[in-house]
Amino acid sequence: MDERVLTINFIDNGFGIPEKQQELIFNRFTRGTNVSNKGMPGTGIGLMLSKKIVELHGGKIILESKENIGSKFTIELPSGTQHYKNDQISYEINNSSSNSVDELLHQDQTILLVEDNQVIGGGLVFSKSPPDMWYAIDEANKWFDKGYLYIGFIFVLEEKRHQNLGSVWLNQLKAKFPNQKYWLTIEDLKLDSFYVKNDFKKVKSLFNENQEEWLYVFEPKILM
Repeated sequence: MDERVLTINFIDNGFGIPEKQQELIFNRFTRGTNVSNKGMPGTGIGLMLSKKIVELHGGKIILESKENIGSKFTIELPSGTQHYKNDQISYEINNSSSNSVDELLHQDQTILLVEDNQVIGGGLVFSKSPPDMWYAIDEANKWFDKGYLYIGFIFVLEEKRHQNLGSVWLNQLKAKFPNQKYWLTIEDLKLDSFYVKNDFKKVKSLFNENQEEWLYVFEPKILM
């Protein structure tokens, strides 16, 4: 066993993933046809987000699956901090003493919400277009050129949900960087009220093949 690598295995005895679809299963909105045909709910973004988080931490995720038998997902993460470059600084938003936005403007960040030394939520903030937005790269670059940062997604631990922590994270982000503008996209209009409540405004629709998405922006009320 390599002590420099943390290995985590997730094993299930579910439907498995058809062999022909395994190379695509980490793509956005991709689901196994065997699951979709059974009418099981899902969005097809969970594995894409999982892979992105693992890769941001210098790791990789490996799939082994057989249809009608089950799947095994292996996550390998390098231990320590030696694998990070000097300009790849990850920080906890409620512990950082810096008031500069330079860190966010020049690199992608995983920003965490911490309670009693435990990560209970967080989100990804991008200074350039992530892979899942390459279908609308020109639109993405337009907002980056205007000084907006892209909020990839917000996550909260399952046991901490329904406590308004998504709004808490956004408010801390905006308080930490009060002059910064943000943009994001959503696929489910049920999230509209959440973002409107947090002062985001819907500005337009985008289409990823046949999937409609909606683009929202946040602008500080007072630029200092």
